Amino acid sequence: MSELRREPVLRRWVAISTSPSKGKKETCPFCPGSEGATPPETFVLRETGSRENGPGWWVRVVPNQYPLFRLEGGLGKRAEGMYDMMNNFGAHEVVIETPEHQQTWPEMELGQLERILQAYCQRSLSLRGDNRFRQILITKHHWGPKHHWDPTLEHLLHHPHSHIVAMPFIPARIEDEIRGVLEYQQRKERCIYCDIISQELRAQKRVILETDHFLTFAPYASRYPYETWVIPKSHFPDFAMLSGSQVTDLSQALKAIYTKMQKAFEEAMISMVLHTTPLQEFYREEYHWHIELRARLARPMGFEWGTGFFINYVAPEEAASVLRDIQ
Repeated sequence: MSELRREPVLRRWVAISTSPSKGKKETCPFCPGSEGATPPETFVLRETGSRENGPGWWVRVVPNQYPLFRLEGGLGKRAEGMYDMMNNFGAHEVVIETPEHQQTWPEMELGQLERILQAYCQRSLSLRGDNRFRQILITKHHWGPKHHWDPTLEHLLHHPHSHIVAMPFIPARIEDEIRGVLEYQQRKERCIYCDIISQELRAQKRVILETDHFLTFAPYASRYPYETWVIPKSHFPDFAMLSGSQVTDLSQALKAIYTKMQKAFEEAMISMVLHTTPLQEFYREEYHWHIELRARLARPMGFEWGTGFFINYVAPEEAASVLRDIQ
């Protein structure tokens, strides 16, 4: 079981997980034919005539068997002395991205990537039907072809998958971004992300690639070596409202940047998180959704961990040049 506890100084929620060790699985529960090893699908794209919760699918979304957040039990807000806590209420789903056990985004056809993005959008729209949810996040970890497997992570699966999490609170990182967006909007009556995009397109020093609808670039003050963002070039607060042409264009941008990063960092894990506007009464038209990528090349040093002050030893201009030149 897990619970959510609020750190009283910074007022950030922390999930305290006491779930048992998941252990190493002998067979992959995400491969076709093993559908009975997962909970029933909440969303699926499959071949016409194929059986529900059976083989014949292209993309499946299922509840996580070991979730950080659960629908059962409600919020259960309560105090423990001076501290605040609540149940780990929410939703945690796994997007099984392909029937192929080790197919990566660079190896997939664009149509398969479009299906994955469609699943992200459809589940984001469906989950917001519960008005207790305030934020949806989408995350993914991609292991390079020569990644050295960490034995402490044996319970994780090589089969390509990603996570959709719906939470009853807005994470501190999103709150910080929204504060910055609103402060800039108040001063200049413009979107800060739109201004960043205009600046980067003019300068071109940190641009990695550009499609009709999206810009992929290294942020000016990147926190991590080769940190990369993918962002819509037009103002767009809500990822779930992507049109068909934008899904196609985004799949092209993601395939291109993942191909470059996989070639550049064969031994690294690449982590992705998708930030979009909060939900319900917290919905912000001023926000601008975006995807953040980083290659997990090194663990944070003690100074960074202790201060929250990042030190990046690869200038974003250099990082963009390296990735831009990879074909």
